[in-house]
Amino acid sequence: MALRALARVRQDGLDARLTILGDGPERASLQRLATSLSLDTVFAFETPIPQPALPARLSRCGAGVVPTLLDGMTRYSLSNKALDYVHLGIPLLAARLPSYLRYFGEDMLWYFTPGDPEDLARAIRDLAAAPAAEHARRAQLARQAIAPYDWVRERERLLAAYAELLGNRSARIAAMRSAAVPSP
Repeated sequence: MALRALARVRQDGLDARLTILGDGPERASLQRLATSLSLDTVFAFETPIPQPALPARLSRCGAGVVPTLLDGMTRYSLSNKALDYVHLGIPLLAARLPSYLRYFGEDMLWYFTPGDPEDLARAIRDLAAAPAAEHARRAQLARQAIAPYDWVRERERLLAAYAELLGNRSARIAAMRSAAVPSP
């Protein structure tokens, strides 16, 4: 879908490019599709990169694309890729999924209809036409929207829930762990 949207916006004269970070079983078919759409010079795969190098690599992107299709499972999911882009302040083109709309308002991301390359092309054009200040405004709103779900806060909530569930047993479990001797 992203390749078809890329072909459309390039036909409209927009100098857009697409890079897929990583590898997967669809690589060969995506490469063939890119060739058939004459996108060889503006589409690329990059080899998988280690997680610590990901923020620096993503920061070179003009936008992130999360073209998730809507189904029974994705209706309730929130992509880690989407969260990565938001945390890094990178403009995000995302499929309009109920789960995304629960966290991010219409004015925070550039939404498009799931599975619709023409609507993704429209969202790409909208993002490209928006001034840098609009990119920054949306990125800030999106970061604020997920701030309550920060891992440090969630970790503390999770540990508190475990402590409450374990009650007095937590002290006994800690004592047993400290007394345990690992096997040779």
